[in-house]
Amino acid sequence: MEYVFTGFRQDRNFRRYAFQAVADDRTRTEMSVSADVAFVLKHKIPLQELPLLCRRFLEGNAGNPANVDLTFTESDMLGYASERAAAAELAAAKRRSHAPPRPDTSDNKPK
Repeated sequence: MEYVFTGFRQDRNFRRYAFQAVADDRTRTEMSVSADVAFVLKHKIPLQELPLLCRRFLEGNAGNPANVDLTFTESDMLGYASERAAAAELAAAKRRSHAPPRPDTSDNKPK
């Protein structure tokens, strides 16, 4: 199943992202994923990432095609925020391990 993003609508504090689910036989089904913007901001998820996150969410729920209106919940956002923090920590650790040694600038050098 392939998901094509077709736009979003803001309804109070929720963004509703619209998609078309394209089956192998090329039939299309309208689907949507709603996300509470307050939780998005609380967990420091950039709004620009939401369409892709919602598509990933749909791909994870592909086994249940009856659900055409889904919600990207706070627990889903927490999972993503944790993944993002772990990736950032791993990148920082790699940068630290590849950094050249710092020269000793203390005055305690032997003369």
